[in-house]
Amino acid sequence: MPFTTKLSKDIKIGGIDLWRVSLLMSNNCGMGLEFTPTPISEYLDYFFIHGYQITEIAHDHYPQTFEGNVKCDTVVIDLMGEYVGLADLKTYYEFFETHFQYNNVIVIGCYHSNDKIRFRNWRFFKDDFPNMFFVHPQNDTFNLWNISGTPQVIMGTNMVDKKEHLFMCLNNGMRDHRCSMVHSILKRGLEKDNLLTSRSQQWNKINIPEIQIDNPLGGQEDKGTSRWNLQPEFSNKSYIDVITETKYHHPFYTEKPLKTFMSLQFPIILGYKDSVKYYRDKGFDMFDDIIDHSYDGIVDLEEKTEKIADELLRLSSLDFHKIYSESKDRLLHNQQLLNEYRMKNKRIENIVKFIFTDSFEVFSSKNYNTLYL
Repeated sequence: MPFTTKLSKDIKIGGIDLWRVSLLMSNNCGMGLEFTPTPISEYLDYFFIHGYQITEIAHDHYPQTFEGNVKCDTVVIDLMGEYVGLADLKTYYEFFETHFQYNNVIVIGCYHSNDKIRFRNWRFFKDDFPNMFFVHPQNDTFNLWNISGTPQVIMGTNMVDKKEHLFMCLNNGMRDHRCSMVHSILKRGLEKDNLLTSRSQQWNKINIPEIQIDNPLGGQEDKGTSRWNLQPEFSNKSYIDVITETKYHHPFYTEKPLKTFMSLQFPIILGYKDSVKYYRDKGFDMFDDIIDHSYDGIVDLEEKTEKIADELLRLSSLDFHKIYSESKDRLLHNQQLLNEYRMKNKRIENIVKFIFTDSFEVFSSKNYNTLYL
């Protein structure tokens, strides 16, 4: 088991469809909480529920009847690898006011320590490196825990001799910022010799085309090569990773740039304002002497993607294989630094303490091998 939490005193815990609450599980970077569920007809110390479940019930998409009338001290909302803003939080609040009698609400998601999000008197778990959730050694979605033999924690890829393309920019869900980035790349014809994917989408009266390359969302999860892990079949062919983050207007930091560091690539990040600075401040080499990251502080979306595309055009005139060869130690530094952060990360322990204060013991499995793809 990746992680186990044992409570040191009797606490009544319940919820609905607890199998969906990854925070409680030993997989997906959860607490691995050992407990016997208490029926929700009784008064509970803690009621655990996933944010998705709240939305489903509130919008009448829940497959079962939820009677409500839950009485508890604290509701714990499990978001884990997600980030929600005020609109969703208001939906959650209206749901609780209708169906619950409660005193406190705790929200566990990917919120940075400096995030200014506030809602009523709810408590938000925050930390300095929230996206460690995605690549934490105990996260079996990213690493290989569910295999025969000793589990394997993926540390990254190895250096290759030469790559075929300057950059890759892989997109699935076509949000506005991704549409804008794809459009800016296509305007300059940069897709011709690079790895670009997109879904067909109408955006600002512009038709964004369907562009696919050898099923980039495929791979083999049991070998650590899928959209949930690393994708060496693409990263080993491209020097730069043009990362289109999950959200643009919120400080939601995901696994995407971390995979870039692990894959020994040069990063360009289209995301929340100052995303490049976020990683630079943590000690990562953002190759400022090679890549002009002045786009990082721009808020206007189209201005930002145009700036990035112009920089890609400039970089396409350079001998990037020579730059790559000369930057080997710097690329390896980023990979090694990230793995240091991963191995010493205490996110799970801190979440347990945030919820239960001092009523627990935690056990983290160190029985795994490390793997470079």
